Amino acid sequence: MTLIKELIEIPEKVQRGDFVLNLSSGLADAAISQTLEQYVVTPQLQRSFDDALSFIKSTVVGNQNRQKGAYLHGSFGSGKSHFMAVLHLLLQGNPQARSINELAPAVAKHDEWLQRTNILLVPYHMIGAASIEAGVLGGYARHIKLLHPDAPVPGFYMSDRLFRDARQLRNNMGDANFFATLNKGAAAAEDDGWGDLSTGWEAASFDAVLNDQAGADDKARLVGDLIGTFYSSMADMANSEYGGYVDFDEGLRIMTEHAKALGYDAIILFLDELILWLASHLSDQRFIANNIQKVVKLVEASEQRALPMASFIARQRDLREFVGDQYNGAEQQALSDSLKYWDGRFHTITLEDRNLPVIAERRLLKPINAAAKAEIDNAFAAMDAGLRSEVQEILLTNQGDREMFRSLYPFSPALVQALVALSSALQRERTALKVMLMLLVDQRETLELGGCIPVGDLYDVIASEAEPFSEVMRMHFDNARHLFERKLVPLLEEEHNLKLDQLLELPANDPGRRAFTNDMRLIKTLLLSALVPEVECFKQLTANKLAALNHGTIKSPIPGREAQTVLQKCRKWAGRVGEIKISDDSNPVIAIQLSGVDTESILEQAKIHDNDGARRKLTKDLLFEAFGVQDDNQLFIEHPFAWRGTRRTVEVMFQNIREISDFTTFEARGDDWKVLVDFPFDQGNHSPASDRARIQEYEATGNATQTLCWLPYFFSQSAQRDLGTLVTLEHVLKSEDRFVSFSKHLSPLERAQARTLLDNQRSQLRQRIRDYLMGAFGAAQPIPGSLDDSVQLESQVYSLEPGFTPQLPVGSNLRAAFEHLLNQALSFQYPDHPEFDGEVRLADLGKVMEQLRRAVHASNGRIDIDTPLRSIMRSIAQPLKLGEMHERHFIFKNDWPKHMTRELAKDEYAGDPVTVKRLRSAIDQPTPKGLPDIVQNLLIMVFAEHGQYAFSLHGQDYEPTLKDMPDNLLLTKQDLAEPNIWKLGVDNASAIFGLTPNKLRTANHQNALEKDVQDEVKRQLGHCEELVTELRGALSRVNQGTQCNRLRNAEYAVSLLQTLQGKQGADLIAALADIQPPTNAMALAKSIVSAASVTQAIQDNNWQLLETVWKSGAAEALQIKQRVSAALTADELVTALAQALRQAQADATSQLTRNVVPPVIQNVPPADTSIKGAGGRKVLEQVQQSGLTSKQARTLFAEIESKLQDGYVLDVSYSIVRMDGAED
Repeated sequence: MTLIKELIEIPEKVQRGDFVLNLSSGLADAAISQTLEQYVVTPQLQRSFDDALSFIKSTVVGNQNRQKGAYLHGSFGSGKSHFMAVLHLLLQGNPQARSINELAPAVAKHDEWLQRTNILLVPYHMIGAASIEAGVLGGYARHIKLLHPDAPVPGFYMSDRLFRDARQLRNNMGDANFFATLNKGAAAAEDDGWGDLSTGWEAASFDAVLNDQAGADDKARLVGDLIGTFYSSMADMANSEYGGYVDFDEGLRIMTEHAKALGYDAIILFLDELILWLASHLSDQRFIANNIQKVVKLVEASEQRALPMASFIARQRDLREFVGDQYNGAEQQALSDSLKYWDGRFHTITLEDRNLPVIAERRLLKPINAAAKAEIDNAFAAMDAGLRSEVQEILLTNQGDREMFRSLYPFSPALVQALVALSSALQRERTALKVMLMLLVDQRETLELGGCIPVGDLYDVIASEAEPFSEVMRMHFDNARHLFERKLVPLLEEEHNLKLDQLLELPANDPGRRAFTNDMRLIKTLLLSALVPEVECFKQLTANKLAALNHGTIKSPIPGREAQTVLQKCRKWAGRVGEIKISDDSNPVIAIQLSGVDTESILEQAKIHDNDGARRKLTKDLLFEAFGVQDDNQLFIEHPFAWRGTRRTVEVMFQNIREISDFTTFEARGDDWKVLVDFPFDQGNHSPASDRARIQEYEATGNATQTLCWLPYFFSQSAQRDLGTLVTLEHVLKSEDRFVSFSKHLSPLERAQARTLLDNQRSQLRQRIRDYLMGAFGAAQPIPGSLDDSVQLESQVYSLEPGFTPQLPVGSNLRAAFEHLLNQALSFQYPDHPEFDGEVRLADLGKVMEQLRRAVHASNGRIDIDTPLRSIMRSIAQPLKLGEMHERHFIFKNDWPKHMTRELAKDEYAGDPVTVKRLRSAIDQPTPKGLPDIVQNLLIMVFAEHGQYAFSLHGQDYEPTLKDMPDNLLLTKQDLAEPNIWKLGVDNASAIFGLTPNKLRTANHQNALEKDVQDEVKRQLGHCEELVTELRGALSRVNQGTQCNRLRNAEYAVSLLQTLQGKQGADLIAALADIQPPTNAMALAKSIVSAASVTQAIQDNNWQLLETVWKSGAAEALQIKQRVSAALTADELVTALAQALRQAQADATSQLTRNVVPPVIQNVPPADTSIKGAGGRKVLEQVQQSGLTSKQARTLFAEIESKLQDGYVLDVSYSIVRMDGAED
């Protein structure tokens, strides 16, 4: 296989100066040529150079002495230092820099003012400076000493102590020697541009400065001369924050004066690493506050400065990004406000990240020749084509594309993105190119063409010389390093049975070394994601992302399943290391929490609570939870579950089968199955073979029972250790008080962090043990190393029911595997049980039965089904083979009634009455169906409906329901009326007898209707017969013939009732259907129901009174007779006879009263009303009756007497009439 080193130049080692440019050293004469040769100018950089030169022009051109600042902003590796170095050389007029083709437009545009402006360029490297004065002012002094060795020292240094020491030295040396020596040093600066200022010192001018009687220029000159002559060490002493520098603002003014004196037109300061320098002092808030204010002085002068000055500040991150917990909210706000003040006063020139791929391709990854380039292109194309889309998206990131990937190959855009972020936080001296070179060198002998450098490999390169810029990052990195060294590496060493220091002694292609290294890459990627979680490729870090970021290192037996392999590994590690957290999502997010809290000390205290009993209980709890079994601490645990749409129950027992001494423990109860679940561990030297031996002992007894014994393989030692850790964790975390008792040695903050870590570890261990259990019980492939497979079982599930040999259950989880096992058992027990689509419910069965009744009696068994009912017909009736549900219609099949009829003819009770019990047995022939009672009841009701059977219990009709159908119900076959006859009969029974029969045509309903009709016949026949007799007599009294509606209905009613009397079943229904009322059904019904009352009215009528009046022949009397005659002939529905007869008697009495001579009324004195006063009369009641018999008259008199009270009077008017034929 071709190695990358054969196609691009990869050195054997990284030199200290490789791809590192210190701004000041990069401008040394020896380095200039190399700096420019290595520089790659991209189109974006062309624009940035033009921007920078335009900014400088706006500062230096003109006579306004502007003070301006600009950020040179770019991420780590974007080439800020290199940019400033090239800009420096352009401003110097360096011919090699000006000859760079890509910069020609910018050079041409700005050449005129560049040629005529003498600019002092001062490069700085701020890292290590004691203060901003030491860095900027001291750096200027050092640079001037290099450029102008003979120039006077700038007066940057604090003078009070200097002048005090000089006064003492003058006294010691004497004026002559002191001033001679001092002026000797000053004389060396003749013709240096200071003019008259260099005329020398004498007592008067010296004292004037010391007594503050001289100007600032004299003071600065004396400071410079003293340091240059007597106190050269003061320059070094000033290199501390509180050293001998003047105020920064004043120092910048002195700088411009000094540069002007040297003949310069402007000053440009290149401040490399200023922001990182400030960030390194963030823990000292006073230092930060002081120096932030000083930086503003670069662009804001308190006094007019002698020259314009432009300051370039290289910045890769905003200082606010470095601030962590060491600043409270108010302090963070104050810092933010200060930096906002900066932002408004500094121009920004941005160097974009996309420059890096181009630069890397040309400087680091350049093929050795065209053939090598073609070979790399082909290999990359092949690798790219083989990447799955999701892997490609992760490696490219949102900012990358295929072209960028090719430019960076064998690096990925994701690796470079992570590299930039990590180096920004953890590096000071290294460039992006150097870090990339280190990765290439490290893998020089192993990196093959077509491979891609894994992101995890960044950890070692970044961490080897990490210098975090902030206290927060330093703490995070220290925690990451400690976690890696103290927990994660030992974890991998134990897992791979290989020490880390032994790893490099193995050949690079050794499988053990490869496996260890690839696992470490995953661990390191997790650590990197914890250090810079804001990086895109580390956000929401899933197993798929982890695998993709380390593409090519994760091997899976099934291509494309690398993510599952990674997740399995991470779950295993998370069970051992609480800092690894895995979310509960379907696509879990994996992360590491860097806390630095010691949780091992907590668990060590609680290890005593890890024992066999606790392990058994925890395993039982986990298994029952996984099975979905509710443990209510009862002797027998009955687990309800759904099977093929019906509810079932299984008894579940968690038991060490080897320990069973009472063989009744093996036996199931009733028709339900029993499952004995064993432990995946045992004490001593026992193994699953010991449990199998006990099962064989029971089988030797010859007993059979519906019991399954599920034997797991035992956990390996490492898996049992994990179980013990989980037992300990469960004990510690059971309550807050208990946790506190084990963590008293921790601070409250550490205790909270420890609780989070232990909760996470428990969660991951629980999942880990569940995975172990899946493998142990054979429900899934075991996790490698989780089981002790030294003892092999020929089977893991044993049936104590002869003839049934279950397969090893499988499923996506233990619950699915458990249900698979139960499904096998019930399928063996009830092979012909239908497969219902969903759980069968009583309410749905009722709806199905209603449709089946319709279908049984429909033509060809076909009926249309309403939309809401189609699904339940399809899910219940169809699996039961009661018919076929088509798109809209259902067709009934009579298979079940036929089957049950055949079985009844074959059973031992053939010829005996049909009972529900016999039908249940018939359903389970030739094999048990296992149908619940409510489903059996549905089939029996269909049988009865189809075969026209009626139900009875102890001789009485019985109306069963789906929920209520006793086994001792008797079914009697009956002839049912034809559907059309049934409908007519039911309608007539309802209309004529007022009955409300069930319209469904069943034997029981026909029986019920028969009973109700016979009850009506019995109740009404006698009244109807008497009515006919009375009607005939009454009609003869009025000389009316018998051809009238009332009599015809009465006679038809008698005939109908006599016909119905004694009829049964279909004959009765036929007779009802054949009813032909003389007028209409309502009139016939009224005749029947009113027969008794109408008969009584005829009998009670005073026919003598009426006949007496009728004999008078008066016109009014004849009218009364006509009205009575009309009422007698009309239907009772038309005219109520009783009311008509009462009215006739009243009219007759009235007529008789008018014809009687009124009696002589004697004068009766008025009643004495003096007792009640002289009030008027008020009639309380006025009644008129006639035709009273003596009996009726006595009754009336008694009633009148009872109503007469004191003060009441009775007015009487009466007549006594003798009827014809009465004796005198």
